[in-house]
Amino acid sequence: MTKQILTADIGGTKIRIVKFRDYKDFQVEKEIEIATPHNPDELVEKITDVISQSFPEFVNFSEEKVLSIATRGTVIGGYVSETSVIGMGNNFPLAEKISLNLGANRVVLGNDANLGALGAFPTDFRGRGLYLTISTGIGGGLLINGQLSRDLDGLEIGHIKTWRDGNWLSWEDLASGETFYKKYGDGDKISMDDPIWTEYAREVAVGILVALPTLHPDKIAIGGGIGKFLNKFGPALRQIVDEFGWKSNGYSVEISAVTDQRYVVNRGAAILALNQSEDDE
Repeated sequence: MTKQILTADIGGTKIRIVKFRDYKDFQVEKEIEIATPHNPDELVEKITDVISQSFPEFVNFSEEKVLSIATRGTVIGGYVSETSVIGMGNNFPLAEKISLNLGANRVVLGNDANLGALGAFPTDFRGRGLYLTISTGIGGGLLINGQLSRDLDGLEIGHIKTWRDGNWLSWEDLASGETFYKKYGDGDKISMDDPIWTEYAREVAVGILVALPTLHPDKIAIGGGIGKFLNKFGPALRQIVDEFGWKSNGYSVEISAVTDQRYVVNRGAAILALNQSEDDE
């Protein structure tokens, strides 16, 4: 029997809690968006309060109900290690704490970039798919023949280093959404033909050119707050990759924006719960 799944995407600035109407087309039935508390105990309290008020059917134990959460940081089982934004520290028992507040309902956790990879590609996708989220920072997840790569779990692709003007800088320093907005402002207000898009494409290419010979993706799906601007910087990015990217035996890569990126991580969280349900049967 298909479980009832509630998903939560814990981002650096907001949490999006979504219940899908179905698990084929992933049509949204209901969603609530709240600001992300920067304290782990407040985070637990806020999530459980919203679920209790807006999704009361997910309170109290039921074998057919599960809450699937995507979060920043390193996820091992029901524990999260994250220090940069929310301050959960090492091995914070997020799943257990939320489960207890919801009457012992089942809670599963996954890294947000990994779950974004699950949600970014069709469920029948076969090949190597690299998901890149460019927002506050840069994260990534690798899908191989429909399954998350276990060898690259916790892929910290945004921390690729490059030498620039006498300093070692990370890819995030050069191309994150935070860097973009500080340097260029609101991308919605920048015209398609502005040369800053070519300049920015060069910075995005820094990490992608490293990823090609190491991860061998067949497709790259770009999401996050910057993903919606791929129509503006994408042509220059593809030209750079075509000209300077790794080539072997006719290798090429397709670069596209994530479809309906608002819910890509929530979709991945739902797929994680579905996959785990199949494993349990």
